Amino acid sequence: MDGREAQVNILSVLVYYAISPGTGAPLYDFCLMHHFSQGLCTHKAPEADWQTEPLRKEFGSSYPHFADRVSKLGLTYGGSRAHGEYPWNYQLLPKMPVKVVYYEGDDAFPGDIKIFYDKTAISFLNFEPLAVLNGCFIHALAALGKAQRAL
Repeated sequence: MDGREAQVNILSVLVYYAISPGTGAPLYDFCLMHHFSQGLCTHKAPEADWQTEPLRKEFGSSYPHFADRVSKLGLTYGGSRAHGEYPWNYQLLPKMPVKVVYYEGDDAFPGDIKIFYDKTAISFLNFEPLAVLNGCFIHALAALGKAQRAL
């Protein structure tokens, strides 16, 4: 690691992941994290997610800033399928790929950023540790953006 202390939240998540009975490979079929709360996975995107607010606050109006920061973290651009939609792929844990999608805003709608998890994520982490992992990932991305602005 980098010599700094790890936060207790991420350490707890890593312990849950390490002792997980989950097996198998990711499907690379993604859904929003909150759909795991009842074990259901759908592709419907709800209104703005309160958990990703730090990302919208940091990157919401600047795709170039977002792209620069996430590429430095190791996310890879997945190619846009629609105008103003920019998907980025990341291997958050060994069997837990995520897709971070930046949606450009316009006059009618503000920009948004959503994090999609592989449908098998719930096999490796229960909903609660998965939600903690999601929060840690979001805050790390937002902090990375703020650190660049401070330079």
